[in-house]
Amino acid sequence: MQIFIDFDDVLFNTGEFNVEFEKVFDRCGVDNKLFQVTYKEARERDGIANYSFDRHCAILEKDHNISLAKINDAVVKLLNHADQFVFTDAEHFLKKLQADDHELYLVSFGAPSIQEGKVCGSGLREYFKKIIVGEISKGEKIKEVLGAGNGKHYFFLDDRVEHITNVKENCSGILTILVERPEGRYHDDRMDSCDFTAESLNDVEKIIKRFS
Repeated sequence: MQIFIDFDDVLFNTGEFNVEFEKVFDRCGVDNKLFQVTYKEARERDGIANYSFDRHCAILEKDHNISLAKINDAVVKLLNHADQFVFTDAEHFLKKLQADDHELYLVSFGAPSIQEGKVCGSGLREYFKKIIVGEISKGEKIKEVLGAGNGKHYFFLDDRVEHITNVKENCSGILTILVERPEGRYHDDRMDSCDFTAESLNDVEKIIKRFS
């Protein structure tokens, strides 16, 4: 079975990571007010809200005379220790699915440089057949992998209803699980596109077992 899994707030405590991410900037001379203003500026491009770390650093260096090298070095150090933000049930969950011969795909939406750094530093890369990181529709990316389809069931796990709906619209027959961790940053209302809900990866494992 092919299982597509979101990274942030499903496998990785992104809320805690973001707190430490802001602290890195603070230690490099970027206080909270300046961080928020420049973060927003780096997030908005051509009317699309999508953060870019490289764009953020360029804004700080050009407009506020903040050392790009200092920030970059500090963020790299944080990313290298990203395993501290992995949820305690994540690795066991992935090991169990892998042992049951499921094909695992990581599908993450966001700024590639930061997302790829988080994934590498998390220590979870080895469990996935393919890592998909991008700034376009998750549904389109998953559809490319599935092609005409070669299995009875497929699953997609995410904590955002908008991504689940997008995948449902692009991938006929896929089963979706809305992951609603108490520690998650988002608590979207369930919609018809969500076939199941789960509060933990243990709950997810029980759902998948019913179709194995």
